[in-house]
Amino acid sequence: VYEISVDGKGFRTIETCKRLATEQKQKKVIAISQQYHLTRIAYLCDFYDVEVIGVPAELVLKQEKVVSIREIFARVKAVLEVFYLGLLAR
Repeated sequence: VYEISVDGKGFRTIETCKRLATEQKQKKVIAISQQYHLTRIAYLCDFYDVEVIGVPAELVLKQEKVVSIREIFARVKAVLEVFYLGLLAR
């Protein structure tokens, strides 16, 4: 059985991954997002033992440089969050 769902609370990728694992009890998901975001989705969901198959959506950007710079900071933040949460779990 397949199910399509949208995270209505999806304001932070790490929180979406946490909900997939804890509330929805998902172990394997297909994520559809922009290519630059799929790497971060897979990294953060891996922390919660959720396997991600990424499907890139068509990217239409007028401010590509702004998004690229934002994504650099978002990835650093993701690594720091996983590191910090990993320390808390010990």
